[in-house]
Amino acid sequence: MKGKGNKLFSVFSLVLPIAFGFAVIAWLIMKDYRPGYFSGLKVTYSLILGIVAGFIFIIGRDAAAIVRYHLLADGELSWKRCFYVNTLCEFTSSVTPSAIGGSGLIVIFLNREGIQAGRSLTIMMICVFFDELVLTVFMPIIMLFYPAKELYGSTSGFSDGLTFIFSLMYVLIALYTFMLYLALFRCPQQMKRFFMWISRFRICRKWQNKIAVFADDLLTSANEMRGKSFGYWVKTFLLTTASWTSRYLVVNALLFAFSCKGDQLLAFMRQLVLWITQMVSPTPGGSGISEYIFQISYASYFDSPGEALVATFIWRIITFYLYLVLGVLIISGKIYKRKI
Repeated sequence: MKGKGNKLFSVFSLVLPIAFGFAVIAWLIMKDYRPGYFSGLKVTYSLILGIVAGFIFIIGRDAAAIVRYHLLADGELSWKRCFYVNTLCEFTSSVTPSAIGGSGLIVIFLNREGIQAGRSLTIMMICVFFDELVLTVFMPIIMLFYPAKELYGSTSGFSDGLTFIFSLMYVLIALYTFMLYLALFRCPQQMKRFFMWISRFRICRKWQNKIAVFADDLLTSANEMRGKSFGYWVKTFLLTTASWTSRYLVVNALLFAFSCKGDQLLAFMRQLVLWITQMVSPTPGGSGISEYIFQISYASYFDSPGEALVATFIWRIITFYLYLVLGVLIISGKIYKRKI
């Protein structure tokens, strides 16, 4: 996983998220274990079909993301290169804390594929903006169907903490999305001056240079995007929505696999809460935190804790470990010859 004198990832960065995830799963087993813990598990046609559907949905998620990269690069990237960039970004998200994610390295991955630095930066900014926009838009729509108390699982004490974390994260994401909208589409020069003004405050002086770079990047991206049609942005929004929707449907497929009873639409909606909440996770890819929140959020859908735990593990295989494996294969050159 090395280029000459350059190492983006290490063995430790791969082992750490796996260790966190398995540690939490082991703790959940020990916490609830009793004789017959896994006795209700049976291999059925619905189990196989549901798991296959879960993999199909994650492929659908990747397909939408790949088409979005191809669109944003104006066709300069081949479909194969778009696949590499998407997979490497997901891999990066799996080995870095959720608060950092893989978006920051999109520029590096695109640049290695021959996309100029300015265009790579623009694509990264657009991806970040539309990802946050979809999450921001979805939440008010969800509230039309369900009250907030139904979105946080079955443990009241935990739900209170989850409600606070989610509410805080949602407000921050909404504010960040609004600032990106102003900086990219409405008044880039004024927003650059605003960020430079903010950087002069004593509390922000430590990050003054980084804020200046961020402001310059936003202005560069805004200039790059001039002249794009309304239809272009509609396509980008729809592809982003399709990508997130397909990711969320993995859980519905697994609930079908285990013949779970319960509100499938509510199960889908809870995915938004889960993904936004895990953004504050200090662990790589939200490992450990994601497994625990998933178990709490969907415990009421399963007949036994053993079923819920197995479903949690399969969910993480499909949405997390799969990208670790593909990322290692790409970086090691097994399916990709360029050095990372």
